[in-house]
Amino acid sequence: MAALLAYLLILSGAVKRAKKQCLTGDQILSAFFHDPPEKLFKACLIWLKKNGFVFISSEQLLNYLFKKEPLPVGAVWITFDDGWERNLSQVIPVIQEMNVPVTFFIPTAEIEKGAFWFNQVIKHKKRLPEEFRIRPFEKLLLLSNSERQKIVKELYPASGNPAESRDPMSTAEIQKIAALPQVTIGSHTVNHVVTVNCQPEELEREIKDSKSTLEEWLGKEVLSFAYPNGDYDGREKPLLQKHGYQIAATIENDYITAETDPFFVPRNCVLDDGSFAENLCHMMGVWTPFIEKLKKLFGR
Repeated sequence: MAALLAYLLILSGAVKRAKKQCLTGDQILSAFFHDPPEKLFKACLIWLKKNGFVFISSEQLLNYLFKKEPLPVGAVWITFDDGWERNLSQVIPVIQEMNVPVTFFIPTAEIEKGAFWFNQVIKHKKRLPEEFRIRPFEKLLLLSNSERQKIVKELYPASGNPAESRDPMSTAEIQKIAALPQVTIGSHTVNHVVTVNCQPEELEREIKDSKSTLEEWLGKEVLSFAYPNGDYDGREKPLLQKHGYQIAATIENDYITAETDPFFVPRNCVLDDGSFAENLCHMMGVWTPFIEKLKKLFGR
């Protein structure tokens, strides 16, 4: 059904109109991925390149937002959340082959543990308290950060995940990709927390310590941040500024303009699965508005 809707949306001219806006207007396309298969990721990059888009780095975007330096027509910013281990085989060879700059947002403690808490919840939901075994992720997101951490810490292996069963890259792998000219590393907090669920001291620690840990690993300054799960409540910006960040990415479905607040940079989400047609609509920012219109039309 999603693929059919996507084809209808493409046939309606929505993607074509969005492309025209990006190539002729003052707006920048921004798309983010998590753990895409190589075939999907490469298809997205090839489509963008064939249709006149130009890939930009985080540094170029920063110069645009802060210094108002011009960007090439059709600029597109590509980012990845979490630092999945499969990015090494499915993404890195593609960006090297096509010479595409990308930014990876990394949650430092999850890298050290070798597992993402949200993935552990899926894998081991039978070990959760009974009230969290149905729709566990959604229910855990309603808890305070400290309450959630008490529950999920029991799901991590005591000695860390072996290499063959890791969710994220290792510290050494993060260091290796950071040395590539195409790669910028940014923060995704320490524990992939939902920042709105954090107490003030927890929030500052997550923002401050993730940056200092990454800088210790990499030997270079870390300037960018992405809000885990896309949630924020306004307390983050002054802390991000205080600790030396210059840009923070949301998951708002929108385009970047010269008026965009650097600490609330929108990004269109590309799914890890689904058809290319559907993900093209996601990447170009036309899928979500279309679905919202359908929901209103049918009263859902």
